[in-house]
Amino acid sequence: MSYLLYEGPSMLDGKPIFMVLTGTEQPSRNSKTGPMLQTWILRSDVNPLDAMRFNEDVSICGNCPLRGSEGKGRSCYVTVARAPYQIYKSKPNLKKIKKHIFKNRAVRLGAYGDPAAIPTEVIADIRKRAIMTTGYTHQWRTCDQDLKQFMMASCDSEQDREEAKALGWATLRVKKADDSKLPGEVTCPASEEAGKKMTCYNCGLCRGGDTSDVVINVHGVGFRNFGRVYG
Repeated sequence: MSYLLYEGPSMLDGKPIFMVLTGTEQPSRNSKTGPMLQTWILRSDVNPLDAMRFNEDVSICGNCPLRGSEGKGRSCYVTVARAPYQIYKSKPNLKKIKKHIFKNRAVRLGAYGDPAAIPTEVIADIRKRAIMTTGYTHQWRTCDQDLKQFMMASCDSEQDREEAKALGWATLRVKKADDSKLPGEVTCPASEEAGKKMTCYNCGLCRGGDTSDVVINVHGVGFRNFGRVYG
């Protein structure tokens, strides 16, 4: 069963988007996150494959450097033709959210899409009702700075991390495998390089606010392009 969490203008460019919650009956099969509820952010008027091809995904991804251009050069770990496309097709059958669904559940904000595209009050309400949320935003320079309570600044370089820390964000930095960890960073316990010691559900470091900075090696289907973008 999938539920509609939000439908309205994107906080990034004003275009129509919607946010969907999945995993309420069948737990996510994502071995990294564990049994967290998942949220997906999509354009409501353009299917996600076309949105990617014609750069309309800026409404949900903003200035994320991992999205590439016109569907090329992506280093994002999400395969858009899979879950995002199926969720878009299911939109006519989505149920209105029942707030009790969040009770005793943890929520991953933005399995696809940047949570900063969603109004802050919607994110805050999810956090209030769930036992935990995790999330990341590449929009940390320009978004509502209140979002730092609920998610991490997504950083792709040492300079990104330095700037985000100056603004008061906890950070999640993606790095190449042979790059060094920086002082103050904790290797993601759910990552391959940490031996998958625990899932995101058991960890909770990426909840935002006053938490540790996390670092993880680039992973997913577009990892080769990350090296091209960041040398």
